[in-house]
Amino acid sequence: MLHRKTLGNPVQCDFSETITYKDEKVFFYTMGDFPKELEHAMTEALNDNDKDKVTIFICACSLLTPALRILLQNNRTTLVSKTVSVIPNQQLAFNIADAQTILNLM
Repeated sequence: MLHRKTLGNPVQCDFSETITYKDEKVFFYTMGDFPKELEHAMTEALNDNDKDKVTIFICACSLLTPALRILLQNNRTTLVSKTVSVIPNQQLAFNIADAQTILNLM
């Protein structure tokens, strides 16, 4: 079952999604500019009432807060360093590249 959510400005193509793959429940999160939002999303995914809990987190992140670092260390996580650009016309291309890197982890 897919649980895809568009995150932030849809133009940036950020998303979160939970999928089942080979008996694992995998959580993807690509909005890496907001570590508090990632922390909240991971906590929510871990507290999901679904009988099959998230077992793998694949996330993009540009800054780690102490609480987020603990969440990442305590769970099976692959962290993709978020590509940051201050040039607006590059942001979408970088976001798409980061999202593709994340999807390629499957």
